Amino acid sequence: MGGLQKKLPLTFITFTLGVLAIIGMPGLAGFFSKDAILNLALERNHVVFAVLAITAVLTAFYMVRMWKLVFLGEPRSESAAHAHEGGLSITLPLVVLAALSVFGGYGWIYGGHFSGIFSFEEHAEGHAILYVSVAVMLLGAGSAWILYKPASTDAFAAKSPFAFAGLILLKESFDTFYDWYVASVQQPFVELLAWIEQIFLDGLIVRGLAGVVGLFGFGARALHVGSLHAYVYWFLLGTVLLWAYAAACLN
Repeated sequence: MGGLQKKLPLTFITFTLGVLAIIGMPGLAGFFSKDAILNLALERNHVVFAVLAITAVLTAFYMVRMWKLVFLGEPRSESAAHAHEGGLSITLPLVVLAALSVFGGYGWIYGGHFSGIFSFEEHAEGHAILYVSVAVMLLGAGSAWILYKPASTDAFAAKSPFAFAGLILLKESFDTFYDWYVASVQQPFVELLAWIEQIFLDGLIVRGLAGVVGLFGFGARALHVGSLHAYVYWFLLGTVLLWAYAAACLN
């Protein structure tokens, strides 16, 4: 894409706030969750803490990379050159999510409704985790900012073509597997469920019950012949049946 900062200014602002939140900018919603998770991992398991710290570095790296390549520089495609903001149904959710990204970590906005849940949240006491969070954020985001330029070509592809080709091959292998899964596993299963629905639900149950109801309706309609004599006979038959039922109950 590229150059969308000028084409989609509202999306750029809301996306930027989302990026800052997800990479753990202090004061935003993502920082509070990362702070609690890293603090708990540091207390319970140092190996898990190390893995999570590396993951946080990678998150900051790829998010800043995407933000920089998509929004800065000049448009790199025809679609990007003619991009424009969407309607209210698209921009309004972006604004709401951006606001939650900024204020979602502060308990006061919920009016005490989730105080029970927040009581389980553990935050670091002191500045150790704050320093770690800021360090991993700066390491990942700073690396992406230095390595990637909003140019017409991908810097990684130009500098490391073999590694880039390997990643593309890995990505395509996942796509190939997913296409096979959809065509060979998911689609036949869906067709089986559709067949069961047509035979049992739609066929036997729905149409069967509709047929029974229709049969009763046909029989009831047959009784309305428009003849007074026929209605008298039906009345007398009903009286006899009622008398027989009452006599059987008395016995």
